[in-house]
Amino acid sequence: MTTLRRAALAAALLLLAAAASGHAQTYARTRLFNAAGKTIGSAAISPNGRWLLFDLAENEAESALWIQPLAGGEPFRITSPGQYDMTPHWSPTGDQVFFLSTRAARAEPRLSYVMSMPVDPATGRAAGPPRQVTLDPVVFFCVSPDGGMLAYVTDSRPGVLLRVLPADGGAARTLDTLQFATRTLGFTPDGKSVLYAPRVRSVPRVLLRVGVQGGPAEEIMRVQKTITQIAPDGEHVILWATGPGLREYAYEVVSLSGELRARIPAVQAMNLSGVAPGGRALIVTQPDVVAPTRVMPVAGGAYRQVTEPNSYDWVGGWSADSRTVYSLTEADGQPAFRLQPVDGTQPRSIPGIGATPTARWFAAGPGITVFTEPGREPGTQRLIGLDLATNRRTVLAAHAPASILARWVAGPGGTVSMNGDEVLWYERAGGRIEVRGGRLDGSRRLVRAVPDTVRLGYFAVHGNRVAWTQETGEGQYDLLLANGPTSPPRRVLRGGRIGEIAFSPDGRWIGMNYATPTAPGALAIIAPEATEQTQPARILDTGALYSYWLRWLPDNSALLVIGGGAGTHTDVIMVPLREGEKPVAITRDDPSPRWGYEVSPDGRYIAYAGEVWRGSAIWKIDLNGMRIGPDR
Repeated sequence: MTTLRRAALAAALLLLAAAASGHAQTYARTRLFNAAGKTIGSAAISPNGRWLLFDLAENEAESALWIQPLAGGEPFRITSPGQYDMTPHWSPTGDQVFFLSTRAARAEPRLSYVMSMPVDPATGRAAGPPRQVTLDPVVFFCVSPDGGMLAYVTDSRPGVLLRVLPADGGAARTLDTLQFATRTLGFTPDGKSVLYAPRVRSVPRVLLRVGVQGGPAEEIMRVQKTITQIAPDGEHVILWATGPGLREYAYEVVSLSGELRARIPAVQAMNLSGVAPGGRALIVTQPDVVAPTRVMPVAGGAYRQVTEPNSYDWVGGWSADSRTVYSLTEADGQPAFRLQPVDGTQPRSIPGIGATPTARWFAAGPGITVFTEPGREPGTQRLIGLDLATNRRTVLAAHAPASILARWVAGPGGTVSMNGDEVLWYERAGGRIEVRGGRLDGSRRLVRAVPDTVRLGYFAVHGNRVAWTQETGEGQYDLLLANGPTSPPRRVLRGGRIGEIAFSPDGRWIGMNYATPTAPGALAIIAPEATEQTQPARILDTGALYSYWLRWLPDNSALLVIGGGAGTHTDVIMVPLREGEKPVAITRDDPSPRWGYEVSPDGRYIAYAGEVWRGSAIWKIDLNGMRIGPDR
């Protein structure tokens, strides 16, 4: 599964308690299809309104396209098994479907390409075999209003490219080089321009427009929320908006001028697929998924499931003695923090957090959990630290902006916002982005300040040293390092496709996600004292199509990441630093998808939430007469 669909599935951690707006409306929901024990990725209704097209995975290794008659009747498969077919789109005439597939990736099964296949609009049946359209592997794509052109994002070249080509194949034209891959693509109604939202690591997010013939991109709008889709009318976008509480999020339909037209409260793990013909309804998929906590030896072996599969756990950290896992879960339908012994004995709840419906998970470390709750001023949050031994709460930041959660600061080894017993966070103040540290005893310090005009990637801290990445253009980043809050920064690495960064526990290395044209899921290490002239980064191939969630083993011997390919399976991959040793998929014997993990302080175990899919459904959500798409 791509990182793009991973982001949608991660929403399984967030369940809606109630509508967040003061004038909340009720939006009628109609279930169009239900698949017990199977996984639906995305869905689309045909232009004539007769057919529901969707991709359905019966196992981790393959997915096929299916069609369900909306008037009633049995669903039927229209592509053969044996590969991963996903993300289907109808042509505007309804006689052709476009989709991503691994069937063309003979030499590299991790990659997906756009395929087309004729379909009989009267019967819904395939009218011919699939045909490959793109020569580039594709992350996401969309179809122009007249069906004559495709826009797509490819991540196989130096930089992530936005390209267009004729829908029947031919020469592709590059329109832009992006910072990160995006699935937020659309055409203007006249088909002469592409709208897209580059995925950036900070807010605000921007929507850009570029002509299909090329030229400079023009900024159309700027928002503080995630732009998740562009409506078919080219005049609205759909935002993914979190509320102040853990259980609050919604889809918002917003005009390009910024006017809020609709706010649709989201329910468990709703994944927006698109807009129904006529533009009066949204099509969403909703998985029925739980994720019990599992513990697995780093050295290999079977996992132990230490919680019941009754909710979606999210592992946030470990106790100092490596005997207890900290997780966010649910109890009686309410968010709760749990301290779960790995031997399966009775867990302990953390008082005062689960009972706070507006608390949001942020980080956890030995003896500490950190979360945010709404501040007293609009648009602010309070960052709270909780001592797990005494249950004493400490306000670390009283008026932090909402953007505090847009990026974490990696502590030694990759710990999320923890530097020993110090909590790390960042906030914007006085035209600067400030990385700060604080302890529960009330001590505070400024770690580093960077002008907020710099386009930043990630921060990492080791003691008084701080490293960060900043964009230089065309998706390339420099890696910089400084000692303390005021010393001049030094460039360690120039112009790489750098993702997450983290110091090794002993501080001798900086590890990073470092994509290359031939190894998009690669890692790299470099010594902090290096410069671009004296020492290049050492590249470590993970064997995965993508990688993220960077961690170090406590003994500094290896890096760990989540890695995956074109299918739904992901693994925790250990990449040794010793020359000649190959990457090892630690979780290879666990078929469950997983999107995060934490390493025990003794380095012997990883803990993660292993997903168990119990089924999925497709829903139509009425927009109460509003139209955000053309009539067909």
